[in-house]
Amino acid sequence: MLTRRVFLRGSAIVLAGMGVAPGWLARAAAAESKKRKTLVAIFMRGAADGLNIVVPFGEKRYRELRPTLAIVPPSGQPNVNAPLFAANGGCIDLDGTFG
Repeated sequence: MLTRRVFLRGSAIVLAGMGVAPGWLARAAAAESKKRKTLVAIFMRGAADGLNIVVPFGEKRYRELRPTLAIVPPSGQPNVNAPLFAANGGCIDLDGTFG
């Protein structure tokens, strides 16, 4: 049950927070930001998950747990000397963007 005391205490906390927030926001807005490349991807059709965008080719369990979804390494056979993670072949065009 909301009592007058609880309401007043909550209101006081909110008002105190409002007095602190503008200074904090001003410092954050004035801070210098470094320009960096950022990729934002929105998949509207679904079916894109992290394990098929950045593929864990070196992880044996990936193929065991996803027998019908697992992406085969470019050579066609799992390579134990391959890096643990690699980009999906459809994402190769992004390779130079962040390298």
